[in-house]
Amino acid sequence: MPTSPSNSPKKAFRKSSSTTSVFRKTDPSSTENGSVVDRLVRYANPDGRSKAEGIADYIATVRERLRPYPVFLSADVFGLVTTVADDMNIGQKWELISPRVDVISPMMYPSHYAPGSYGVPKPDLAPAAIIAAGLQDAARKDAAVRAAGYRPAAIRPWYQAFSAPWLGTGNWMPYGPAEVKSQITAGEAAGIRSYLLWDPANRYEAAYFR
Repeated sequence: MPTSPSNSPKKAFRKSSSTTSVFRKTDPSSTENGSVVDRLVRYANPDGRSKAEGIADYIATVRERLRPYPVFLSADVFGLVTTVADDMNIGQKWELISPRVDVISPMMYPSHYAPGSYGVPKPDLAPAAIIAAGLQDAARKDAAVRAAGYRPAAIRPWYQAFSAPWLGTGNWMPYGPAEVKSQITAGEAAGIRSYLLWDPANRYEAAYFR
């Protein structure tokens, strides 16, 4: 079950222009949604900041305004943010978001990973492998954040508690207690005991937690 993160102060993270990464870049085809938004939406950006810088600065502002209150700050990010080097053209960059929040929640639904991700031909059929690989990359990014002198957020991933038949015959399987537990177990093996489950129909079985 979810656990409370530490509430000790964080060292302010420096500007994103100084952050580097050794992780692979995203396939340009996977940034299509970000490119569509760029064509349809315009917003004030007199300083020419990148999306990643804009999101990081926004989170920093929110954190400062919430400082007088006894609250935790968390952020959800796409599952691949644990792995990719760039921001996938949507502004989500682990190294910039994690040091600014108390909890970061990558949405690691196996059905949402492309065939071949982490060397897994059909990700929805191998939930434990997807979770393990994604969290391993997250740990590497956290290590880089610590090496730079900053404290990364506690990781509380989203796991899949729904079936994905839209993937087509042979590419999906029904998700029940065994599939959900396999993700939880993979997370625990990576040192992650706090998690969230997602089912768009809001049907959650007690067996998931036994």
